[in-house]
Amino acid sequence: MAVRRMISNVVIDTDAFLELSLEAQALYFHLNARADDDGFVGAPKTVVRLTGASIDNLHELRDAGFIICFKSGVIAIRDWYVNNFIRKDTYTETIYFREKAMLKQDQSRAYVPCDDDARNEVSGCALQDSDVRNEVSESALRGADECVTQIRLDKDRLDNNNICATQDDAQNVFPETEELKKVIDAQDDDIHEPNDGFEAVWAEYPRKKEKGRAYKAYKARIASGWSPEDLLEATMAYAAECRHDHTQDKYIKHGATFFSATTPFADYIHRDKDDDQEDLFLTG
Repeated sequence: MAVRRMISNVVIDTDAFLELSLEAQALYFHLNARADDDGFVGAPKTVVRLTGASIDNLHELRDAGFIICFKSGVIAIRDWYVNNFIRKDTYTETIYFREKAMLKQDQSRAYVPCDDDARNEVSGCALQDSDVRNEVSESALRGADECVTQIRLDKDRLDNNNICATQDDAQNVFPETEELKKVIDAQDDDIHEPNDGFEAVWAEYPRKKEKGRAYKAYKARIASGWSPEDLLEATMAYAAECRHDHTQDKYIKHGATFFSATTPFADYIHRDKDDDQEDLFLTG
């Protein structure tokens, strides 16, 4: 298997990619680096844990159309052949034959479900070829081709041997559970409970994006023992820091990331008291 991986500016210079949280962007690079020669990752949750990311970041990549998810737990890098060219003499075919059989390449070399049946069976494939995430001009693609010819060692690309799945194959790949899908797709106005403190937190949060997923993470932290007062304090401190530093919106964490299981918000709780205690320890 080849060990060199590449990333195309045609993919990461899009607004869709740059609007992802920084954690999701970093996770995309790690998934790309660990994918096999067909762009499949067999243990994406392990990569999430190794990189300190969260499952929410994985869902963020899926929802934005940068990865394709299968119920088996395998994911595919959608723009694998936009990013990478694998030499035939180093190529090792993926072991995820059933997942591969569900996909084909469109005219921009991105993975898409090979037919309508496959599209209905693959999670995260709602985007069509004409969607915003695929707004890449023909001239940009030509420019990418010219650049690739300068760096690839073998001018012969791997032939596209993907075969559309049979009905039996399709039955092995399903979207995520309906319960999770309902949580992710729920309307913002219908998901939060009254008097749980979230509305006060959201009013202060500096980036008003994906409220539903932010609330889901907020509730998980409450369930794990954090109080609404703690999370409100952290939010207000983080918002004040962003205002003070004039942080651009694209660099502000999504609410789901800020309240994720890795607890980045904890750094903003009782910060002044902790600093005072540290100063007292150092001077005393």
